[in-house]
Amino acid sequence: MVMMADDPLTETLDSKSKLVGRAQGLYGSASQAELGLIMVNFGFTDDVDRRQDWHFPAGTGIAISQTHWFDPASGDAIVGYNVTIVH
Repeated sequence: MVMMADDPLTETLDSKSKLVGRAQGLYGSASQAELGLIMVNFGFTDDVDRRQDWHFPAGTGIAISQTHWFDPASGDAIVGYNVTIVH
């Protein structure tokens, strides 16, 4: 199974907090019991790019994720990302 993701990125773990961009990518599974993130791209909104604390130079990086909440029935989740940009 392969699924596309186009999920909101919010300022905090609260899904009602300020929208700062989108997480877009692929999820895949070769197992009935597990689902893994294959690739993700973070796209930040224009107003976030102008803020000093969110401005990233062009480059590649590493994102470490931690699932804070997951509903297996719907597939909905709240995931926190710690992103390090390398240029």
